[in-house]
Amino acid sequence: MQTIRLINADVLDGLKTIESNTIDTIITSPPYWQQRNYQNSKQIGLEPTIQEYVDAILDVTYELMRVLKPSGVFCLNIGDTYFGGGHGATPKYDNGEVDFKDPKFGTGRNEYPVTDWDYSKYKAKCLCGIPERIMLGCIDQGWILRDKIIWAKKVWIAKTNKTTGNAMPSSVVDRCCSTFEYVYMFTKQPKYWSDMDSIRTPYTEPLDRWGGERLHPLNSHNSMWDEGTGQDTYRERSMRPNAMGATSPNVWQINTKPFTSGIEGNDHFAVYPVLLCERLIKAFCPREVCPKCGVARERIVEPTGNMITMGGHGSKTADHIGASTTSSLRTKQVIEKHTVGWTSCECDAGYQPGVVLDPFCGAGTTLLTARDLGRSAIAIDISTDYCKITKKRVGFDQTTIDGSIEYVYEVVE
Repeated sequence: MQTIRLINADVLDGLKTIESNTIDTIITSPPYWQQRNYQNSKQIGLEPTIQEYVDAILDVTYELMRVLKPSGVFCLNIGDTYFGGGHGATPKYDNGEVDFKDPKFGTGRNEYPVTDWDYSKYKAKCLCGIPERIMLGCIDQGWILRDKIIWAKKVWIAKTNKTTGNAMPSSVVDRCCSTFEYVYMFTKQPKYWSDMDSIRTPYTEPLDRWGGERLHPLNSHNSMWDEGTGQDTYRERSMRPNAMGATSPNVWQINTKPFTSGIEGNDHFAVYPVLLCERLIKAFCPREVCPKCGVARERIVEPTGNMITMGGHGSKTADHIGASTTSSLRTKQVIEKHTVGWTSCECDAGYQPGVVLDPFCGAGTTLLTARDLGRSAIAIDISTDYCKITKKRVGFDQTTIDGSIEYVYEVVE
């Protein structure tokens, strides 16, 4: 049965209720430093110093390593802060006075008192490098940093000299607008579960690759890219394009979307988009896992026998590298492949959905997306108000017709 569990608790207290090595995927976005006040004395995000904030996040990631399965993936979306940002970054406010108010908020930006910034160590307007500090701290904890995915909200396209996407308007005049955030991808071990076929990009234009049927080792089949590089050895691998599409790049242009809770006074604006969460869940959380041995099912792909046009460099490049007459560079075709099923173990114990965890639930985007993709999910949030938003958004008050989803709400004091 698919289980959707929401825990109203401090993050570390909530994580203590989760057994070790039981989570398939963690996707979360903690409160950014000095950005918002969630009206709780135990909240993370309003620590007086950068290091105290980083340490608080690393206390959580240490516990996340305990609950994540050895085959699991941890995706961390984190943004940065400008020192003194929004609270008087000019010398006028460097004297420790705290009477400055953001003109849009009578009691300070995002309704919390203005911070008395300590300028003895960092200068005003300096980007704090918080994502990088947390990233390095995680590596020191033993996490393997596998990727840095860029969530690009708005980008400039050189070819057209235009922008695409959207982002929060900015009044800054002496630097570029901040329109991206990191999503760090961590694992516990070198081999882990993934399904990159689920987020491949279909080919729409001829492929610009050096190609051939196979790239052979030990200089037995030189590539034109060898010239002038000194490279003369390779591991043997197929250089044909994947018939199911191109491997996803790690820069994702995804628009932000407004979110209204529908509960008066309880709007939550720091919400990442469903599409971002959807791609991460599809790629890194298994659909089904054996409840006995814990092995996740993997996609089985086989050729159909049909040939499909995929593009290629063309005959000039094919001649240059000595490609065979059947090379995809000449024919611009590869054998079509499709999914024929999923692997199975020998336990004969049935299967249960993979489990996604979001320890900083907020408005419940991760919980909602996991449910809609057929995964089980656990979410934790310290704010009772945001738990109310999540319960309404995800549908904790409803009952599925066939009883296939169990909704669980817990309060941990």
